[in-house]
Amino acid sequence: MSKKLLAVAVMAAMSMSALTGCSANEPVNNVQAAVSSDVVAVVNGISISESLYRAYLWSAQSFFEMQLGTPMSSIVDMEIEGQTIGDLAKERALESAILSVVATQEAAELDIELTQDEISELEGYAADFMAINGEIANTYRFSEDDIVKLLVGTEYSTKVQDKIGSVYMPSEEEILAEIEEAKYYYEAVTARHILISTVDEMNQPLDEEAKAEKLALANELLDRIKAGEDIGELAGEYSEDPGSAYNNGEYTFGRGRMVAEFEEAAFSAADGEIWPEPVETSYGYHIGQTIEFIPANEEQIREEYITFARMIFAEDELITLMEAANVEKTALFEDITLLTPEQPQTDEVVNNETVADDLVVDEADVTDEIVNNETVADDLVVDEADVTGEIVNDEASVADEAVDNEAIPAE
Repeated sequence: MSKKLLAVAVMAAMSMSALTGCSANEPVNNVQAAVSSDVVAVVNGISISESLYRAYLWSAQSFFEMQLGTPMSSIVDMEIEGQTIGDLAKERALESAILSVVATQEAAELDIELTQDEISELEGYAADFMAINGEIANTYRFSEDDIVKLLVGTEYSTKVQDKIGSVYMPSEEEILAEIEEAKYYYEAVTARHILISTVDEMNQPLDEEAKAEKLALANELLDRIKAGEDIGELAGEYSEDPGSAYNNGEYTFGRGRMVAEFEEAAFSAADGEIWPEPVETSYGYHIGQTIEFIPANEEQIREEYITFARMIFAEDELITLMEAANVEKTALFEDITLLTPEQPQTDEVVNNETVADDLVVDEADVTDEIVNNETVADDLVVDEADVTGEIVNDEASVADEAVDNEAIPAE
């Protein structure tokens, strides 16, 4: 099982957790319908009932619907890499159940226990879900107790991952290599500029004659600055960048935050240097000055990489536990099909061939979209090849310094 599949497996519990916090103007009818206790699978000796499995299954299919933006009845028979979405949802739901079992068992080995207060809180979440969304549980045939079990399993998964990760430390050699590779992206610079815009109010380019007039003004302002006038004061008077004109034209930003030409000019100049020529971008002409280059905070990179490496290590351990689990599917597992609002009381799947034929989806894009959910990515979805990318794209690295750029975002 890959890390990406681990992430999708956890999505069932995570989406359920999110929905327990939903609110509504009035509670819906929450009279609990009968649910099945028949066994769908046995994981390491622990029986997974049909109703508990259906809780995971509903959450998994909701995740697919969210990612693809269409009801399950329209996509259930769509194929991705040789499997229908319906079958993929079933497998992801089972993987979520497996993760819950192995994490709970590993928690016992690590002497991890949930306090009564923690359990009571999870029970409260489940009760809230049923009070507000009880009709969902009735439609998809799971109970409040199933929600509690799902949330408890998720809590144990989190605690086990934290405990496993806490005992791991990457080597100093590995840390130094990552610092060296990442620090370019943690650098920042403070610069001032005056924007002489070459687009109209509809963001369309001006004609050549108008652009020539704008360039002439930019050169005139540059000459005045070189003659001793203050670029900040001129920015307040002439700059057409609403994001910085009020602030003497000043920005502090990291790599990749501005359009390329502007970024290159700001990072290339020495501290205090006026840029020798107006810099042209798609927004217009920029007369600029580099105020201060801000080197990467290597201690920040170190701490972030250690956290990242510990997370990867813990994920690998959980994947190993899941792969080693003894999983026995019963005949009921094969018989179960997804329920949709169109047919809540039958296991027959709606086969909407017309909608499936009309819905054009690139398989690779769908796969990427499924695994790249931002909430999971922050906690679980990490490929070892993306180490640098994860570290270097952390906008928080310059958050303390940065001013949000409204006028010249990176293109």
